Amino acid sequence: MIQRVQTRTQLRKIKDLKNNIRLDVRNTVRSIQANQKRIEVLTKNLQRANENLRLAKLSYEKGIKSSIEVLDAQDDLLSVNNSYVNSLLALKTLEFDLQVKVGSLHIPKSVKENAKKWIKFN
Repeated sequence: MIQRVQTRTQLRKIKDLKNNIRLDVRNTVRSIQANQKRIEVLTKNLQRANENLRLAKLSYEKGIKSSIEVLDAQDDLLSVNNSYVNSLLALKTLEFDLQVKVGSLHIPKSVKENAKKWIKFN
């Protein structure tokens, strides 16, 4: 009787662990998909920011805009570029995490913890 209860308890724990792993993998996949969409949007924003900077420079050369407007366009481009790079890093990290979670790649915990200290995302 006691063994049967212990067996059921262990089976329930195994089932819970499997469900938690599935949930964790599913959430990581969703995060990857969301990040890929963010990168698509940021790619378009990067093109727009480059074009805005080009137009601001032309307008400045023709005396239509001030140098401050060119600097603002440069700041916008830098900001979008930073977001783009951070999103690319986040995507690669999520893809890496997914490989670890599904067991296709094993990384020692100490290595992962050290890496997290050096990589920070906005």
